[in-house]
Amino acid sequence: MPRSRLARALVLLALVAGCAHYPCNPELKKFDPQAGYRFGNCASRPEDDATFIVLAFSGGGTRAAAFSYGLLEKLRTIPLPQPAGAAPRSLLDEVDVISSVSGGSFTAAYYGLYRDRIFDGPEFKQRLLYHNVQGDLILKLLNPVNLWKLASPTYSRIELAAEYYDRHLFENKTFAAMPQQKRRPFVIINATDMSLGARFEFTQSQFDLLMSDLNRFKVARAVAASSAFPLLLTPVAVDNHPKGDLREPQWVADAIEDLERSPRRWRMAMNIRSYFDLSRKHIHLLDGGISDNLGVRGPIQSLVFFDPIVLEDGKPHPDDKELSILRLVNDHKIKRLVFIIADAKPGDSDTRDESARTPGFLDVGLTAGSAPIANFSFESVQLLQEIKTEFKREKDDPELQKLKMYMIHLRFDSIENPHIRRCLQGLGTNFNLPASGVNELRKQAGELLEKSKEFGKLMEDLKKEAETATSPVRPPG
Repeated sequence: MPRSRLARALVLLALVAGCAHYPCNPELKKFDPQAGYRFGNCASRPEDDATFIVLAFSGGGTRAAAFSYGLLEKLRTIPLPQPAGAAPRSLLDEVDVISSVSGGSFTAAYYGLYRDRIFDGPEFKQRLLYHNVQGDLILKLLNPVNLWKLASPTYSRIELAAEYYDRHLFENKTFAAMPQQKRRPFVIINATDMSLGARFEFTQSQFDLLMSDLNRFKVARAVAASSAFPLLLTPVAVDNHPKGDLREPQWVADAIEDLERSPRRWRMAMNIRSYFDLSRKHIHLLDGGISDNLGVRGPIQSLVFFDPIVLEDGKPHPDDKELSILRLVNDHKIKRLVFIIADAKPGDSDTRDESARTPGFLDVGLTAGSAPIANFSFESVQLLQEIKTEFKREKDDPELQKLKMYMIHLRFDSIENPHIRRCLQGLGTNFNLPASGVNELRKQAGELLEKSKEFGKLMEDLKKEAETATSPVRPPG
């Protein structure tokens, strides 16, 4: 190639690199508390709230995606006990909320967009579960064209991953496609705000704080943010726009003034106020597992607090559409509250303790990041148990005492077969697993659900209620 042509080509590539930029999340023209991807816009029948089911999908690459997929498969096959004459439904049809992080977000997002196609079509299984996604991402990273794009300070590795997920799995869909289903479950994809170390969810209520329109945000970028594991992948950046007619809720100021009363609520209020600080022009999002590796903290928060972000003249909107399990519980709409956690956490490695050799840099780094996450996950499960106990002790509300809570925690260390247990615990946190491992993950998710004593109790209670509803009323005497 002549030098002049080579020089022009290099200049062109440099211009391409300089122009490369992450996709900017669009600004809201006007704040509308009724519009967008909100729980209240996922329609359901009022009676569906009686049994309120929350699924939580943990992180863990393909391991977590396959394990959570196996749970969906199993729920789809289990009939929901109903009175005679009622239209048949499965337990999966009864699911109201799916909250996910990292690898589990692939399964949650795909099901949220396509429902039964996740089972009936080959795309999800062939393009994710049984495919070497990790190898494809490495090849994409090494592509010379992409190397030039990566030279831009506003375009990074995570955008290459998001583009790949968009093209091969989510088919250019934005969150506008989620409410089009017009039915539950409400899918909450979770990431972590890098500056706050706090959970960031892809719902319109969270995007209200950015004064941004989630409906025009690609699902693939949300999943990329949720699975952006530190060091291996870079954060996803979103823009924080001027607030226009959005106002800070009054409860935020009240909570900030009273730290000692509720430190947890104070922290939530401080996080919300930070988005009104326009010096935070760009929010950087990392793997959701950093702030909650079980994906259960969002639903727990909606069960413990109801402090709405959407306001009308400084007060909660009369037709609020935000997720509040607490409000549904207080209104006695929920009779049975069910949490099913698909926890794909691997086993703890103790082989390093067999040697006097100093652990390596990578081992130390991964342990420093994963150990606090694992401990926090146990605290989340414990918090659910404590909430269940508190409801039983509620003396001022007899109806609340009647609320039945079921906490079903599916995890590898509950697998009875030691060989299978060690095999699944030893699977890597990556996006390339052997087909045999994926098959076993899917199988064990269903078997663990069936063997769960808490799940057995739930099914027994549902059957008794269905039988009572169909039993003829006998005349007195």
